[in-house]
Amino acid sequence: GEGGPNGSVNEVKFFNGYIDAVEESLKAFDEIGGTQTYNHYPPGWAMAFNTPYKLFKRYASHEGGIADSAIISWPNGIAAHGEVR
Repeated sequence: GEGGPNGSVNEVKFFNGYIDAVEESLKAFDEIGGTQTYNHYPPGWAMAFNTPYKLFKRYASHEGGIADSAIISWPNGIAAHGEVR
């Protein structure tokens, strides 16, 4: 994952060769997911989020995130029910 080995609160840092220290990321813990962070999870979570499928997007051999199906349940937030999209 682009979040580096420990994740990142600012993915842009990764693309500029700067790896977030855990201590630095913890300072922004309460802001994660908000408008002031562009967070990205570490590779271990990328693998876990793709369960039960093999690997994840970085591996074209398994087309993770491209051809693998996704099942989403959000009864109070999605008006449509049972449609294939």
